[in-house]
Amino acid sequence: MKTITLIALCLVFTLSLSAQQNNANEQLQTIHAEYASYKSKIPTQKDSLEVIRQDLMKLNHPSFAK
Repeated sequence: MKTITLIALCLVFTLSLSAQQNNANEQLQTIHAEYASYKSKIPTQKDSLEVIRQDLMKLNHPSFAK
């Protein structure tokens, strides 16, 4: 009887840990997706410099020609 109780407790403990791990993995995936979305909305320095270069090109300034 003690053996069955011990096995049952081990099974419950294992299932609990598995559920906690699944929850943590879901939270991590959510955080990663939110970060990727946030990061994709931030222009990189290269993009910002390209916008500035294009604006200067519109002014037809010869020193900024590519």
